[in-house]
Amino acid sequence: MQRLARELSDQLEHAVAQAREPDEDQLRFNARPPRLR
Repeated sequence: MQRLARELSDQLEHAVAQAREPDEDQLRFNARPPRLR
């Protein structure tokens, strides 16, 4: 149960970070090789 809560909080943190800093996430996405998309 604790692991599930931790995973949920991690996902929530990731979503918040994405909403707060979309540019950084976009840069990371563009830095990836195209075949991984």
